[in-house]
Amino acid sequence: MAPSTNESPQDEVSRLNYIENSDLFLRQKPYEILSEVPEGCEKSNFKLMTGQDEIIHDMRGREDQFDLDNHGFQVMQHTLETTEFDEKTIKMEYIPAIELLLKGTDPETEVYVFDWRVHIPLQKSASSVNPIPNQLRSSALPTPQPGSIIDLNDPGLVLKPVQAVHVDQSPRGAMKQARNILGNRLDGLENKRIRIVNIWRPIRHPVDSWPLAVCDGSTVPQEKLLAVDHVRKYYVGESLYPIPSLDYRWYYLNRQTRNEVILFKNFDSKADVLAKCCPHTSFMKEIVSSSSQPRESIELRALVISPS
Repeated sequence: MAPSTNESPQDEVSRLNYIENSDLFLRQKPYEILSEVPEGCEKSNFKLMTGQDEIIHDMRGREDQFDLDNHGFQVMQHTLETTEFDEKTIKMEYIPAIELLLKGTDPETEVYVFDWRVHIPLQKSASSVNPIPNQLRSSALPTPQPGSIIDLNDPGLVLKPVQAVHVDQSPRGAMKQARNILGNRLDGLENKRIRIVNIWRPIRHPVDSWPLAVCDGSTVPQEKLLAVDHVRKYYVGESLYPIPSLDYRWYYLNRQTRNEVILFKNFDSKADVLAKCCPHTSFMKEIVSSSSQPRESIELRALVISPS
């Protein structure tokens, strides 16, 4: 069950990590290589900077005030029936349950889950939760040494939660992903609404350390978003990185439980929505209980096609 909504909101103050704007970007597009770096090439041509103090507002008790159209994210109650998180169970049980959640009551809505991440502590991967052949993340891992190669094509890779403000897919990257999924059928969907939505939740205990922070997309103007190429071994995607602004409005769900999902949007083709996307990141709370457990969560990414 969710924590009592009678609790007072527990807003946090944090300094988040943003891309550092540079005159270099006037002549060279920002990029990051997420696999082995070719000889003579820099892994990345941009740096991250720590922003100023920002309030991360607690949504607890007013979850129903936020929605995908107006804010770029929303909280939904959704009982987690899945208990094992191996690849087979995720495909046969969890993904179909999320597809039904995203389709809602509209039979014309199509949902294509194209990626997922299970975030678990490394020391538990051999017993309590079976790792899947995808990318794993854990808040209980050490920070990689500077200069080390992180190959996101490695199916056994275990990563810490992402600590940089970002949007997974730019409009260009989203449509490229849609083309990969739908092929030439995409050309006949001009009158359909196309979205890329992430679905994030804990899989065991409530989240205390490194919760997910989501930014109200209506407070993020297009000119604050930098397109960044993410270069992998077999695919070049494009993400968005916001430059710092104190106009952004940030939220998190205090002690989010396994029966609560946060939906947040990376792309929306509908022209008249207030929030076109939702920048997000993990952050460390100022005070974390000594009995707090490392974050264990699952995240899905889905292409959603609907009439409107």
